[in-house]
Amino acid sequence: MTGKAPAIISVDDGYCSCDNLNHATQNGTALISFSGSKDRKLLGDNVYESENYQLARNLRSISEAGISKPKNYHNLARYTVCGIKRV
Repeated sequence: MTGKAPAIISVDDGYCSCDNLNHATQNGTALISFSGSKDRKLLGDNVYESENYQLARNLRSISEAGISKPKNYHNLARYTVCGIKRV
């Protein structure tokens, strides 16, 4: 929507596919991490164990921890509306 690609994308295994990887890299994303066993199979051990790739996985882990607090302590496990604009 902004016309700019993110430098790093780090998501869970549910988004792991060649199509998603190709789409992200073709649009200028330098590093995409799917954080899981499917990711290791898709990219290979050398990329999966690289320093930058480990950084991407760690950033996702940090983000997930921040998301879990509102869900667990403020009863925000689910949105009651749909769509980005409404959320």
